[in-house]
Amino acid sequence: MLWHGLAWTGVLVLWGLWSTFCWLARWVVGWEGWQRGGDWAAHVPEIPMPEWLSAWLGLGWVQALREALLEWGPALQAWVQSWPDLSGWASLLIWGLWGLGSVLLFIAGLALSGLIALVRRSRGRTVSTGG
Repeated sequence: MLWHGLAWTGVLVLWGLWSTFCWLARWVVGWEGWQRGGDWAAHVPEIPMPEWLSAWLGLGWVQALREALLEWGPALQAWVQSWPDLSGWASLLIWGLWGLGSVLLFIAGLALSGLIALVRRSRGRTVSTGG
């Protein structure tokens, strides 16, 4: 039972990271600052970060995220502005990918549980036939 718990804990941690990544991607793509033109970089320090995320990541990670946004910003802005109404279908695409990733993680958890059960059964047979 311990191994099943560890496997599902790992799956839940990966699911949490996947969900956070998808949420951040959706937020970055839908940020209205891209439409401001050339002055978007001045508004990056003002980007509101949820308190729970700031507390969970720490100030170093929040600053690193903002610096990455400044570095990748010109390419992201050009990409966002090249597509009409990107926030509408991009949101749908991102959450569709989130759902697909969540299903795949659930299947991976089931596969891990099945593998653990298979190993436990096979070890049980070898121990009982060997003794």
